[in-house]
Amino acid sequence: MEHHYASAEYMQYKVLTGPRAGSADTVAVDIKLIRPGVFLVSWQERDNTTVVAHRGFRRGLFYSNATAPGGMFHRHAGKMRRVS
Repeated sequence: MEHHYASAEYMQYKVLTGPRAGSADTVAVDIKLIRPGVFLVSWQERDNTTVVAHRGFRRGLFYSNATAPGGMFHRHAGKMRRVS
């Protein structure tokens, strides 16, 4: 997945793999600073998927929890990299 933070209020995402590959949107985000370089980011997608994500920019790690329509719960974790 690619994320582009257009501002402190909006993020653009694009799904690169899996059953939702190719879907993209701009969503309103709530960003909370945990400590320098570490943020808690949450948003709701158009299909009512809700996501809460930890972004650790200093170490390049992310953790996210998402609830999809119908109640399916997903946990994801991995490495992030900056794309210019």
